[in-house]
Amino acid sequence: MNRPKTHIKKDSFDKIIEFFGFVAILSLIAYTLSIYADLPDKISMRVASENLSNKINIFSLPIISTIMFVGLYFLSKKPELLNYPTEITKENAKYLYKYGAKMLRVLNTVIIILFFLINISITKIHLQENDLLNSLFALFFLFTTLGVVFYYLIKMYKHY
Repeated sequence: MNRPKTHIKKDSFDKIIEFFGFVAILSLIAYTLSIYADLPDKISMRVASENLSNKINIFSLPIISTIMFVGLYFLSKKPELLNYPTEITKENAKYLYKYGAKMLRVLNTVIIILFFLINISITKIHLQENDLLNSLFALFFLFTTLGVVFYYLIKMYKHY
């Protein structure tokens, strides 16, 4: 893969969305730590499941989220590694890399926020409080993540 390399400068939107992502991941970790002592010793990590596991497993979502967040954060700094809907040339590289990196930043933040909501839902169920999420959450999750991807793919296609 012989793609041109170019430096993509972050605009204010990129900085804001990354900031919200960092805040969301730190909030997810802080929330999990703060609620841990109040959880019962055995919890189910899946909705409507009778298989119970140790409550330490509530940390699996923040750990997976953190690993994913860090991975996507560093990948967004190397947009030439991504797949694009068109051939990369010297003329279009800067534009496509800009929107490829932007798409990763937005997706990263959206997914972390959605994981945070899932974690809240799991803990609320076990604390026997009202669950914030309902069956429509899966559709919301799907449409939000796909919406971000399609939005940026359309922006890339329109330009080249």
